[in-house]
Amino acid sequence: LVSDRAAEDPADVGWIVEGHQLVYLTNRAGAYSLWRIDFAESTILPVTQPLVSVPLARIGMGVWKDRIVLPRHFVDSNIVLSDGTPVVGTEKLEFEPAVSPDGKLLAYTVAEDNRFEIWTAGIDGADPKFRALGREPRFSENGYQIVYSHSDLKGNDDIWKIDIRNGSADRVTAADEIDVPPHPSPDGRFMALSAARGGALSVWTVPTDGGKRLRINEGGYAPRYSPDGKSIVFWDHQALWTIAPNGKNPRQIYSGLPEPTRAVWSGKGPAFFFNGEI
Repeated sequence: LVSDRAAEDPADVGWIVEGHQLVYLTNRAGAYSLWRIDFAESTILPVTQPLVSVPLARIGMGVWKDRIVLPRHFVDSNIVLSDGTPVVGTEKLEFEPAVSPDGKLLAYTVAEDNRFEIWTAGIDGADPKFRALGREPRFSENGYQIVYSHSDLKGNDDIWKIDIRNGSADRVTAADEIDVPPHPSPDGRFMALSAARGGALSVWTVPTDGGKRLRINEGGYAPRYSPDGKSIVFWDHQALWTIAPNGKNPRQIYSGLPEPTRAVWSGKGPAFFFNGEI
């Protein structure tokens, strides 16, 4: 019934409107929320704004006639340095941190009131500032631009960029398919992203200033440039792969990862989060 989101993770389903529509709990728009499938209209529409951004465990729902019952998890998270020094610590949910190239500024996502916000702060936590609605921030090489993803009410993810010097924000992609998550090249000229154009998610590159995008493979999620810009790591078919930015030399580097996995580059090569460990 629903196969347009390779990274979608439906948690539960139920019948409403006397069995004429199907409601399901899904992270289709980034955070978990309720969506309904209208068979008569052949549409998939949101029922609620995001309800659960980071589930503590597998969650489900109960449906009785047109009444839907589901759990809500209210959690708190903070951002700290590896030595335990607190950087950002409020009653809100802060996650997805990214550090500027000079190491002086931190960008991160805040979940509050069922919406996602991009904030920045000094690496010591000083001067926190709201920047834009969105999530998954990444600094460009110039240090003053942040690229991020933003979902509209239809669940369509696009990539935006914001100049933190003056607050001007521009939309980089505006296609009907989802575009997630962005990662700038080391020279700041391009971004790697996942997009579902004409099928499952695949890896694309697009100029940072906007322009024609290039599809470099047939499937992939969460691409990231290597520090030298010569390779891109991504997840596909239960494995991590690397590929050149022009689409050549694909190589599997790790298998046995059934869930979509985001890798990052370390000094020794790609590293990734798996089952609670790096």
